[in-house]
Amino acid sequence: MIDHIVREIARLKFVNDLSCCKNVSAFLPELGDRLPREMLRYVSVLLPLLANESYQLRNGLVQMIGSIVVRCFHPSILQQQQQQLAKRKQRRQSRRDEDDDDEEDRERDDAEEDEDEADDEEEKTDKTKDREQLLEILKQRFYDVSGYTRKKTIQTWIHICEERAIPIKHFLEVAKLAVGRLEDKSSKVRESAIELLSALLRFNPFLHELPLTDFNYKLKEAEQRLTTAEQTLQSFLSFQSIITPSPVSSKPAPKGKKGKKSAKTIDENEDGEEKAEIENPWKDLNEAQLSAEEEKLKQEVSKALKTFQYFRDSVNFIETIHSSTPTLCTLLGSSNLSDIEGSIGFFVAAQNFKLECAEEGVRKMLLLVWSKDAQIKKLVSQAYSSLYLDPEVIAQTIDSLDAGNELDDEAGGIRPNQKQNKELRNKKIALIQATNLIRLTQSASSAELASIEELVTEFTKSQTLSTDAISSLWRIFGRRYNDSVRQQSLGALIILSMAANADPSIIRSQFQLLVSKGLGARWKKEEAFAQYTCLALQKMITFSNVPSKKPDDAEGGSKIRVLAPIRERYPTDHALIQRLSLVIVGHSHSLDKWFPAAEQAINAIYCLSESPDQVCSKLVKLLATRLFDPSSKSSKDALSPMVDDDDEEDDEEKNEAAEKEEDPKAKSDQSCSVSTITRFVFVVGHVALRQLQYLEEIQAELERRRHQQQSSKSNSSSKKNANESIEDELGIGATVDEADEHIQHVIEKEVVSKNLLGAFSPMIIQICKNSEKKFNNHTLRATAIISLCKFMCVSSEFCEAHLQLLFTLLKHSESWIRSDIIISLGDLCSRHPNSLEPWTPHLYNQLRDSDPSVRRNTLRVLSHLILNEMIKVKGQISEIARCIDDADSNISGLARLFFQQLDHKNSGNKSNNSIFSFLPDIISNLSSPDAQISADSFRNVMRHLFAYVKQERHVESLIDKICARLRTTSELEQITNFAFCLNLLSLSDKSFKKLKEKFDTYKDKLVDDTVFDFFIQIVGKAKKNC
Repeated sequence: MIDHIVREIARLKFVNDLSCCKNVSAFLPELGDRLPREMLRYVSVLLPLLANESYQLRNGLVQMIGSIVVRCFHPSILQQQQQQLAKRKQRRQSRRDEDDDDEEDRERDDAEEDEDEADDEEEKTDKTKDREQLLEILKQRFYDVSGYTRKKTIQTWIHICEERAIPIKHFLEVAKLAVGRLEDKSSKVRESAIELLSALLRFNPFLHELPLTDFNYKLKEAEQRLTTAEQTLQSFLSFQSIITPSPVSSKPAPKGKKGKKSAKTIDENEDGEEKAEIENPWKDLNEAQLSAEEEKLKQEVSKALKTFQYFRDSVNFIETIHSSTPTLCTLLGSSNLSDIEGSIGFFVAAQNFKLECAEEGVRKMLLLVWSKDAQIKKLVSQAYSSLYLDPEVIAQTIDSLDAGNELDDEAGGIRPNQKQNKELRNKKIALIQATNLIRLTQSASSAELASIEELVTEFTKSQTLSTDAISSLWRIFGRRYNDSVRQQSLGALIILSMAANADPSIIRSQFQLLVSKGLGARWKKEEAFAQYTCLALQKMITFSNVPSKKPDDAEGGSKIRVLAPIRERYPTDHALIQRLSLVIVGHSHSLDKWFPAAEQAINAIYCLSESPDQVCSKLVKLLATRLFDPSSKSSKDALSPMVDDDDEEDDEEKNEAAEKEEDPKAKSDQSCSVSTITRFVFVVGHVALRQLQYLEEIQAELERRRHQQQSSKSNSSSKKNANESIEDELGIGATVDEADEHIQHVIEKEVVSKNLLGAFSPMIIQICKNSEKKFNNHTLRATAIISLCKFMCVSSEFCEAHLQLLFTLLKHSESWIRSDIIISLGDLCSRHPNSLEPWTPHLYNQLRDSDPSVRRNTLRVLSHLILNEMIKVKGQISEIARCIDDADSNISGLARLFFQQLDHKNSGNKSNNSIFSFLPDIISNLSSPDAQISADSFRNVMRHLFAYVKQERHVESLIDKICARLRTTSELEQITNFAFCLNLLSLSDKSFKKLKEKFDTYKDKLVDDTVFDFFIQIVGKAKKNC
């Protein structure tokens, strides 16, 4: 019956019979699963179905073949069959030994048994051949024309892999095919390919850990052992060829004259090296022993060869997995959720298998924590939690580890492999959690640290990061400082400052330890300790938010941070404030490391001090004295009472500092150095910016009190009239308004114009201009320009007065200065949009800068300003559009992302900022000769932008506008570009009629062959669509 059914299926044509195809595609896998041995005989009959147009039939046949491979050729089944053949052979041998028949019968039985053995071997060979053919058929289906069949093929291979039915020699090839499908145009195929790679990792026939470095080392060792074994065997065979044993060599060779004569003859015929080879343990062996030795050496060579092949296959497989990393990292940025989810799962699996390539993917996953998709954020959070914080995984690691000195010290000396009570085991788990997070911060970039901070904050909120882990971090931070624990201690501090975002009590509970260690002697060797200590101290203070006067369309009103309560602030003479001041004015080994430390110290002073303006005023005066009057003793006396440091780690530092202060020659040589000027300029600029924020916080506090009063009035309506009359008499409402106006006046007229800070603005301007070429130090000039921009952020009047200077610097300065100015201009546009509005074209011009870093920063700034509606979008958006085809892939990616976000932001509304409304101007601007853009680049840009034109009315409107421009232009290049854009539109019947109605506008342009070809293509596409 099976024969009749299968042959009937093979004869069917399946022409336009979808239901029949669907039924057969479901029937074939069932047959393969239930009757695999029977269906194996009919595979050749059904193979022509792979050429059928129906992908469903091909899917069914692929699944059937996969079931046959698993059911008929599983290693366990083949092993059982081999065991049965061995038992059958053993029984034959037993019968042969026990048989007492005559010689003729015995010969006949031997012939029959030999024939049976030959049949068994032939059957074994045929099965191996059948399996190889079936696997080759499945490999070929990786290249099927249908994405559905490619997906089904990969899923079939996943099933075979999970059943451990893939032979080792096919493992590498299947992995390479899966890597190739990662770039498939079908997202479903890519998703299945990632699943197959993960399955190949989980069920690999090698080891549970696959570090490439270790396997390369083992491969070299195996190669050396193989070479040694082969050389030894070759030497033995050479020895055998030289010494041919005599018939009596079954006995040990006598020591008489014959033996001496033979040895003498050999010594005369061979040189010294061959003599050394001959004089070895083999020369005293008899023939039987020589045969046994030869067999032993051959077995050693065979064993060494198998070991070498094993590690060679392992290395090739690991390298294949490594080759998938770039593509998978790219898929992490895909717009398809399945690509992202699959890539995250793969990198988690790869990290568990200790693959070095996983580190790159795990790092890139960090950026996904900022995704707007809640599901993606959840996937990233779960991935990092499983990698670094999962207690069950860590418990398994503890059980598999030997006792470690560090773990023993922290866990009370109990070794991991001994019985432990629950408390000590939790303590060890917490220590490993803390160490894992610290390792994550090492060598991390600033962007990665920001992403880690978001993750740690989430872990703290959800209590995934336990209190025991926090305690372990504090213990690691509190260890006695030396070079061996420096990175560990700093990493613990960074994680603690991140966790304080969600729980400020983490810092409050260990305030004394944080200040004594972080602001003690450690920061003098490593300024990063001061930076992150100041950052952590700022998290200790809680702030409240109030609605600003400026409404926000997205959230119904923006929020402004108000001052912390006075009870949470410290007086100016407090030891903490003095330590923070010392970070700013104290000695530093590196300016690059001092800048972030001093910035956070100033931020901490404004956050924690009762009178931050007074503290910073003293610091500015002290630095000014050092700069303009270095011989004065006031600078030394000002710092002497600052800190009474009782930390035992400070002794050595104090002695070094004392030696430096006692050397007047060294001090005089360093007076008024570039470093001193740079530090002074930086502090003045940042204090100005923080003073602005401080005054705005006071304004917000007044606003909060006003809202509170209004709220209390509405709750007590019975006393409303009385309160209003009292306030009118006392002038309370007027007083609040006057205070607000006074603060605004101070910001605009005094902070950077008249007072202490304003006195140094001419010096900063002079350094920026560098008209006399006295200030050529790069760091000094960059710091001065940034400080100038901070001054401009404070006051709109100061900003307008110096915009000309800033844009002059932007035009004529070095590339690294231009990059800094571009970033600052973004802040100025947010702060003073009306003042910067006339200068916007100059900002767009930087998108044509020769330096990629300048173009990249400009594109980021403009994207932020446009997407947040801080500047109006005008015709200059064509400059952003041309970046789509920029030579720098990062710039091209940013430009594409900008238009994607712009389209998403305006989807579903009739905003004038939709991409459709900008397209006509973009086409005209990029088509003009002044655009200086090649034809290929123009077409690449248009292909990307026209993909956002989807609505029928937009297509018709573009036809009207492009045809109107075709009528008025006479430039052949512009005409060709307009015709190309028309060809990109997806025309319906209605829009094609609109194009025909506009024939008069372009009929005279059809004389050009290129333009004519574009219109022919338009007609051809219209015939298919209409």
